[in-house]
Amino acid sequence: MEDGIDSENKEYLGHTPTLGCCGLYEKDCHVWVSKLGEKTKCVYRIELYEIETKGHKIYVGISPKNAESIVYNALKYNLIQNLETVYIVRKKTLLNSLFDFMGKTMDDNYYICEVKSIPLADYANGTKKEREIMNFDNIEYDQNI
Repeated sequence: MEDGIDSENKEYLGHTPTLGCCGLYEKDCHVWVSKLGEKTKCVYRIELYEIETKGHKIYVGISPKNAESIVYNALKYNLIQNLETVYIVRKKTLLNSLFDFMGKTMDDNYYICEVKSIPLADYANGTKKEREIMNFDNIEYDQNI
């Protein structure tokens, strides 16, 4: 999906890897972008967007590759409790499945790690129309599902 980005009163085309974040990312919201190559249709890729809910700003990751990069660095620098790695392989195929990471731990065990990024959270399941008539006043801002 592509959307317009207004920077210094000039509009650019921005790519959103998760198809506009299921409609939560909207026109005139604040976004954080990364610059793409000069020969691409879109000048920027939208990485994060900001929403405000119940008086709090929340930053939502739109680009699934960012979640994979965060996990890769956590594995690389042994930041995951009880998982000290010796080596890491990205995009490893085993049988008929492709996994984000596979590796070996310091205690000579193998591990597989799959990363999922979900850029959608709301206070209740249901359609947008159903949620419009629900009351979420008694739910804390960070109690999304």
